[in-house]
Amino acid sequence: MAQEGAPLTADGFLFRLSNADGSGYFIEPGYGQFADERGDNALIYVTRDQPGEGDTDLPTLGTCCNTDHRQGPFQFVEPDPQPLADTDIVIWYVPQIENDDTPGQEYCWADLTEDGLFVPEVWPCSAGPCLYQLSEPHAS
Repeated sequence: MAQEGAPLTADGFLFRLSNADGSGYFIEPGYGQFADERGDNALIYVTRDQPGEGDTDLPTLGTCCNTDHRQGPFQFVEPDPQPLADTDIVIWYVPQIENDDTPGQEYCWADLTEDGLFVPEVWPCSAGPCLYQLSEPHAS
C-alpha cells in the first residue's frame, strides 16, 4: 500500500519506471497533496501483462468489501508472484477513498432529495496518481 512516509526513489517519488532507452515515468501516489483530494491510500499492484487481465474494461474484479490487500488485482499476484524483469507490466492503482457525509464537509458522496422528484446532489472527489515523464521536474 502506498502510504505517506513510504520509501522514495532518490528523485523523491514512490516509483520510477523506465525502458532500456531511458524513457519512462515517475509515479507519485495521492497522499492528499494534490488540489481537491484528501488522499486515496492506494493499494498498488504490479503484474505481468497477460491476456484477460485488464485488456478491456472490467466492470468488477473480485469482491468490493475486503478490508485488507485482497482488492481485485491481488488475484494476479497471489499465491505465486511472477518475475517482472524483461516483460511488459501492468500497474493496478486501487484507491481506498473514504466517503464523508458530514454536513458541510461532504466528499465522495451522493444523495437523492425527494420532494415528489428524485433530485441527485453530488459531492465529487478525485483520486489517482500523478505521472511525470522522467525529464519533468517534480511539480506537486
